[in-house]
Amino acid sequence: MKSEHRHELRTNELAEWLRNFPQWARNNRNTIIYVSVLVIVVAGLYVWKYYSKNVIETSQKQRLTQLVLSLKRAEGAIIQGRRQGQDLSYRLLDPADKLKTFAQSTNDDKMASLALIKRGQALFLELLYRPGPIGDSDKQTALNQVVQSYRQAIERSPEDPALTGLAEYGIGLCRLELGDLEKAKERFTQITENPEMQHTTACKMAQMRLGTMGDSAKEITFPSAPARQTQEVAEPQEQPLELDFPGVNTPQTESNVPDSVIVEP
Repeated sequence: MKSEHRHELRTNELAEWLRNFPQWARNNRNTIIYVSVLVIVVAGLYVWKYYSKNVIETSQKQRLTQLVLSLKRAEGAIIQGRRQGQDLSYRLLDPADKLKTFAQSTNDDKMASLALIKRGQALFLELLYRPGPIGDSDKQTALNQVVQSYRQAIERSPEDPALTGLAEYGIGLCRLELGDLEKAKERFTQITENPEMQHTTACKMAQMRLGTMGDSAKEITFPSAPARQTQEVAEPQEQPLELDFPGVNTPQTESNVPDSVIVEP
């Protein structure tokens, strides 16, 4: 009986609340409107967050991938053009500008950092692929833009050792290109000694670069030419020949196809 009585009381309370609901709704109309608007706004924000995280982020990843691939295609066209005597180094400038625009427009710091690193690599390659001698002033100006792009990449994602390492390595290459071996070596050494970068691509490349710099810093001594035996004759006497060792008196030329610095993090 007690259970049936409790059920009857609850039924009566529900019926009483339903009878009074219209009056309660009129008395609390403003409160109901505010709560309804709040629920709609919260739901809208949740939907937008889901949309931006999945749809927009996926779209931006695809866009960044396309820009990186365009750098590869441009570099391939440049190499092919050099074989035919054409200068197509300028083809790297357009994707470099688009990478800068992408980095400025995205809210994803890691994608922005990667885009700026790829821009720095593109500008560096454009300088290396230029035909003929490059003046010191033009080289300094071009490399300043490269270094600026790498520093911006570090600012966007300072806590990511993989991206930061690539940017630091790029700055080291710029120092090396300017002939500042000590600063370049210092930059590469910092990468290899950073515990957070031990397993990154930048660390492996810095170790290889340091090994190459060590080999190139060794002094190369060429053996002396053997003394020529002369034979006296009545007339005429031959003058001794001057021996020319390749690489001693002739200037070294740069390779037509420089090593690519575009790497994947």
